[in-house]
Amino acid sequence: MLVQIKATWAIFLLTLFIAMACTEDEPTVSSEPVLDIQSTVIGLPGETFTMTGLLSDPAGIRSIRLNYDNWSLDKIITPGGGITQYELRYSFKVPDSEEAGSSHTIGIEVTNAGGNVSAGEVLITLSKDNEEPQIAFSSPNDGGTYILGAGPEFNLSFGVTDNHQIESVELIGLGFNEVVRVNSANYSFDQEIDFTLAGSFEFTVIATDSSGNRATSNLVFNIEESLKFDKMYLADVGSEGELSSDAFGVPARINGFTHPDSAGVIFEALYYNSIENTGIRFIPQKSSFAPFSFGAGANAGELAMGSDASVDPIVLPNVGYYRVVLNLTSLSYTMETYSPSDTPFDQVYLMGTGVRVNGESTCVNNNDASELCWNFASGKALNVDGSNPYLFTATIELFDHDPAGDGNNGFILGANPDGWSPFWRFDQGDVLDLEPEFTVLNDGSNYIFSEAKYGTYQFEFDTHLNRVKLVPQ
Repeated sequence: MLVQIKATWAIFLLTLFIAMACTEDEPTVSSEPVLDIQSTVIGLPGETFTMTGLLSDPAGIRSIRLNYDNWSLDKIITPGGGITQYELRYSFKVPDSEEAGSSHTIGIEVTNAGGNVSAGEVLITLSKDNEEPQIAFSSPNDGGTYILGAGPEFNLSFGVTDNHQIESVELIGLGFNEVVRVNSANYSFDQEIDFTLAGSFEFTVIATDSSGNRATSNLVFNIEESLKFDKMYLADVGSEGELSSDAFGVPARINGFTHPDSAGVIFEALYYNSIENTGIRFIPQKSSFAPFSFGAGANAGELAMGSDASVDPIVLPNVGYYRVVLNLTSLSYTMETYSPSDTPFDQVYLMGTGVRVNGESTCVNNNDASELCWNFASGKALNVDGSNPYLFTATIELFDHDPAGDGNNGFILGANPDGWSPFWRFDQGDVLDLEPEFTVLNDGSNYIFSEAKYGTYQFEFDTHLNRVKLVPQ
């Protein structure tokens, strides 16, 4: 009996010891973990996010679990060492294949030393805005020049767009210094601007969207009291390359007036329009549409001024000869058709050396096949245009007729197969590759060319306009 009592007492003591030991390892805890975490994160698919927050519990933090099954995210963090505060910074990559604009909830569980659990959530929205607003000016042209006092100089016109929302638009310059609150995805501005003084002006737009993305656009332009140019050219082409790829004739020089009130501001263009609805522009510089280009304004007879080929062309609707008069003071033009009164030539010949006209050398005499250069007897006939008796054309090839010699290759024009007169030479010549702008009847200079001009061209000569054109074929 005594042995049985002793055994029972021993079992009781052992049980009490074990219970006391367990109580010391897992004390009774009444606290719960506190989660002060970043509640929302905005980003884009493929980006790496960092979840942040401060986790605390006076009993100590045993573990932290981050979970989102859709992204195979199941991360357990064990701080260890009885830490009562833990600064969470955990980075992970959002799948590239995730849909932009979608939302996702990451679960977070924090367990303290007593086994108590607190749960929270972090909302991830894949709609981060990295795009800055777009600013587009309609008027004036950047770098453009406008004439003082010719009516309203221009409408200051621009628009701002954003893929989400524009918060503000700041206007600086031209008397503006203000911030416009927008709160919309689109903003437009259009206001008539007049100037009392000439000069160079700058206008700045700063647009900021709701995500803090900012865009800045600067506009610089000039206001002139008047425009005067020594020369003016007619361009019936629409690109910079076409202005410079010719040997000569593109663009075509037009006439200026010499009266003091008209010089440099009024010009007359005589032009043969070979195709209906040809568009033409006027430029005072020969090889570019910048910085000045003149074309059709919004109203009939109104001359528009731009700084490149984007200015609308003046359209010539019919085939035939046109007279167009430009007035840069009033920014206006007049246009009319006319019929030439001079007598057409029956035939025009090209004479010279180093030239083939429609495949025939200008050094071969038509009568006896002998070599005879720079002579009316070996001149080769141009083609008479079927619609215009004043217009003569040909396919010509420029080459080195005598590679061993030191003579210049070149040519002139004539209308008499039996003598020198009448003949045409050029207003500019006797210097290699100098570009003629007009022909000169019974006077002028030879056109001479170097190796740089060798090639095949389409040649045009208008005896009424005294104008020649040589463009690559």
